[in-house]
Amino acid sequence: MVYRWASFPAVRYEQSRGVDSALFTGSALVLKDELALVAPRAGVLNTLIEHGQLVRSGQSIFELVDTDLLSSIERQLTALAVKQTRLAVGEDILVARRHELTDALNAVRALSAELATGIRVRDAAKAERAWRELTRAQQNVERRHEAYAFATRTEVNEEERRTELLAQRQQAIYTVRAPTTGFLSFAPGSSPGTLRASEYSSMTLAELRATRRIAVKKQNGEDVPAGQVVSVIVDPAVAILMIELPANVVLPDYVDIAFGESTHKARVLERMLTGVEETAIFALRLDRPAFVILESRDIKIEVRPHGVVLRSIPYSAIVSGEVVMVYVQKESGKHESRPVNIVERIGQRAVVTGLLPEELVVVNPTALAPSR
Repeated sequence: MVYRWASFPAVRYEQSRGVDSALFTGSALVLKDELALVAPRAGVLNTLIEHGQLVRSGQSIFELVDTDLLSSIERQLTALAVKQTRLAVGEDILVARRHELTDALNAVRALSAELATGIRVRDAAKAERAWRELTRAQQNVERRHEAYAFATRTEVNEEERRTELLAQRQQAIYTVRAPTTGFLSFAPGSSPGTLRASEYSSMTLAELRATRRIAVKKQNGEDVPAGQVVSVIVDPAVAILMIELPANVVLPDYVDIAFGESTHKARVLERMLTGVEETAIFALRLDRPAFVILESRDIKIEVRPHGVVLRSIPYSAIVSGEVVMVYVQKESGKHESRPVNIVERIGQRAVVTGLLPEELVVVNPTALAPSR
């Protein structure tokens, strides 16, 4: 009997490559529900909440300040504070006036008693003298009373004036509060409150293609005329993205929306034929979108199949059978079979699903020995 060593060629590997699976790349129109807040009066804008923050109903969000009126009132309050300081320093004078009045009243009472005694004992000289002194004492009481009343009245009048000025100060600063809950945006755009999410089915191709200017954000300290839209509160619950695609394109029920560095799952609501240039409009619903999506009216996005990762590998790596599979190398160096689904064959390569990024695929699976 003759024994021969079975030899196998070297196993070759290749890292699977990512495949661009974008179904759409371009501009999407954002439909959202928003409430415009209009300046009821002219004034200088003073923001109390930052742009993009979530606000609650009833929360103070910005002020409109009448700077001329406010400056005048502040000057009067400052002058009044100085005056009240002087009055406080003169508190000793008020006490002295009170003591003088008390002494004058005591003198009237003493002289009244002396006059009564002179009359009772029939001492005419004593009674006459007491009468003259009593007359002078009563005149003194009147003078002391007027002096004390003047000092007291001045202090009360100044406090009343301060209360009046503080009330006017409140009128110089008009505070606007949020009428509902949502994201606060100080970039309302040219037509806030239009293109609502609930109206997506009535969108026309002309509206979708219309050029929209970039919304300019209101700045703190900016002069705002009466009747101008200062901000909007955007409903955080939903946004509808409208995109234009060829009429023969069919999207799956769910897609992934790539925007910037983030990815969001969206539901395809409707495919609406326009009858123009074999074009269709697709409505994609985003639930609880981030503010960066709701902030603008037009955004650049990429639409991909939801949860599908496409990888490109050499077609020679495919092992056909009841289950189509490939072999991948694990970190331990061992090999593991992995079921895959062939999406497309392009020349000597296959586009498949079922592989993870950066996995090493066996290019020549026939080179694997049973124990390898």
